[in-house]
Amino acid sequence: MERARWTDDQIEREMSAIDQRSKEVSADLADLRGEVRAFRTDMRAEMHELRAEIIAMRRHFDLILTGFAVGLVGLIGASQL
Repeated sequence: MERARWTDDQIEREMSAIDQRSKEVSADLADLRGEVRAFRTDMRAEMHELRAEIIAMRRHFDLILTGFAVGLVGLIGASQL
């Protein structure tokens, strides 16, 4: 089997194609990094909002439990009279 010989022009074309693909991959990675950063920023904002909602729910839950406890103590006290 005869080995193919590459001319300088063929090598130059292939190297140019490799360089172009490399630039495309680098650009895609840069875009991906930007998307990941934006996603992370959005997730942090959503987590902060969710945390605030959980704290608000806990406060309401605490108020409801306090109301039940006060009502139960009142019922027990009223039944002792």
